[in-house]
Amino acid sequence: EKIKDGIKSMSNAIGLGDDVQDFKVLNLESTRQPLVVEFTVTKTGLFKWTATGAELALPFQQLTFPQRTEAEWKDKTRAKLGPPATFTLRASLELPAGFTPTLPIGINVVREGYSFMSSYRYDGRTVEAERTFRSMKSEVPASAASEYLAFTRAVRADEEQHLALCRRQCP
Repeated sequence: EKIKDGIKSMSNAIGLGDDVQDFKVLNLESTRQPLVVEFTVTKTGLFKWTATGAELALPFQQLTFPQRTEAEWKDKTRAKLGPPATFTLRASLELPAGFTPTLPIGINVVREGYSFMSSYRYDGRTVEAERTFRSMKSEVPASAASEYLAFTRAVRADEEQHLALCRRQCP
């Protein structure tokens, strides 16, 4: 029951509510395999409808980065990222019939010690979205602050993209 409550909390955190079905957790006991959490949420009313179509913020929680501004770097010698890890978030969205998506543009940003990749695909009526953050180092030195800040801005820009839907074909 605690696992289900945790999954409901994750779903709530990304704005999908707590009507979670078909959840599973894989590799919970393993220290060598990635922890995998999968669940299904059916929710209506996520699209912001307009006269020509709709817009949707993708259902992902924003990544949290330490020291995201120059002011936050002031008098700091490093930013602690935590232990090396990989976080992959995937979403499948089934679209209503008669609509075509304009997908966000995926990015691939690689820096020494950390990377971020996003991809967006459409297959028939389903949009597949995936975002992966990987940290290979536990901290970023102050000497790399400007590169790190550029990286976090690129990630934020990707997170702020929306999925647009057009009736029939998009221009």
